[in-house]
Amino acid sequence: VTAQLANVNNNLRSAKAVENKYRYLVAQIDLNAFSFTADEFLDKTAQMSSNRNVDPSLQKRVNELADDLTLLLSRIQKNLTPDIVINTYRSEAEEELTDDEIRQKAEEDIIALLNADRQKFIVNDVDDKKTNKVDEVLSNGIKSSLSPKNEQEVKLIDNTLKLVQNHNLLRKIKSMSVDDFTKDLQSYIATLDSSQRKALKDKIDLILSSTKSDIATISSIKASRIKWSSIIEKIKLITNTVDYNMNDKTTIQYTGYDFDANNDKIMLTGVTKTDNAKNFSIISDLIDAFEQSPDFKDVDMRSFSKSGSKENGFTANFKLDFKLELKPSLKDKSVSLFNKNIAKKIKRINN
Repeated sequence: VTAQLANVNNNLRSAKAVENKYRYLVAQIDLNAFSFTADEFLDKTAQMSSNRNVDPSLQKRVNELADDLTLLLSRIQKNLTPDIVINTYRSEAEEELTDDEIRQKAEEDIIALLNADRQKFIVNDVDDKKTNKVDEVLSNGIKSSLSPKNEQEVKLIDNTLKLVQNHNLLRKIKSMSVDDFTKDLQSYIATLDSSQRKALKDKIDLILSSTKSDIATISSIKASRIKWSSIIEKIKLITNTVDYNMNDKTTIQYTGYDFDANNDKIMLTGVTKTDNAKNFSIISDLIDAFEQSPDFKDVDMRSFSKSGSKENGFTANFKLDFKLELKPSLKDKSVSLFNKNIAKKIKRINN
């Protein structure tokens, strides 16, 4: 009877391990899909927020992506929430283990099955006679000798192996509320509010930053990249506030932009044109405007040269270096001792 009970327990644990293996494989596929869908959702909603008249087809696609994200998260939770351990009645023939040891053994059973599948895909794709080549692939990872199909299968298994032991991710997914996530999606779509976008993106990153799939890595890179087109627009706005010339001709013209993403640094080259030789004053005001902006800091003028005459006007070339202000700055909060509108009225009365 003891031997029979031990055999039944082993069979139950083996069956549970197979079930767990497939649940984790499906969950990893859904995590990849979630990463891809979330990336498209954030891109499409960014397009919506930048256009006053939203294309109906774009709105429809965003709604579809939101539904897909909810469905994927629900499926991921469904596959990763169940316990990987199956309860059995220990026989006298079996070793007495703690709960942690039992759970660890269940993980090891899943990993063993996944590794066995991984080896089959590699061995089937390499000539059986070339034993040394098989061993090389098994020890060094995926080689170019694998077919594209089998290479993708092996990558899926590799990511699933990481998922099995990613306890941090598993805890986060289990604790997330699908209903709350759905409400956040719908609320953001309705308002396109930047603060809601950040909160929603933080929830998405909570999952994607913990998984090491190829798609998640791409999404992480895209999320951390600097949007230089937006930076250029901010530079133009600051320049317009400094530009003294009210005619069509601009006093300040930029001849070159150079961006250093590794150091969050910008280098500008440009020229100022005046008829009163106040080129340096204009550049000085431009430097002050960049320093006062919450988006830039550490402005430095690298070079300056001026030439010209009263008859032909004065031209000055300049080069500025400064950095992006990535952290919240006190410069965001403007301080005023009086109402500017009142000040303007007083000035008009005095004139």
